[in-house]
Amino acid sequence: MARGLALGTVSHAQSTATALLEGEEQGAMAGLSMILAGFFTAGFAPLVVRLLGLL
Repeated sequence: MARGLALGTVSHAQSTATALLEGEEQGAMAGLSMILAGFFTAGFAPLVVRLLGLL
């Protein structure tokens, strides 16, 4: 499970597919962590930019 979470968080669909080859649970965790990382990036990046006064 930890390997799936790590692969999904730091990579894109290619490593998520590789995690799925390692096992169903690893693939599911990789997909979930990839989605959550995208949500956090999309949600927090604008806030951080505003707080730092970059725009």
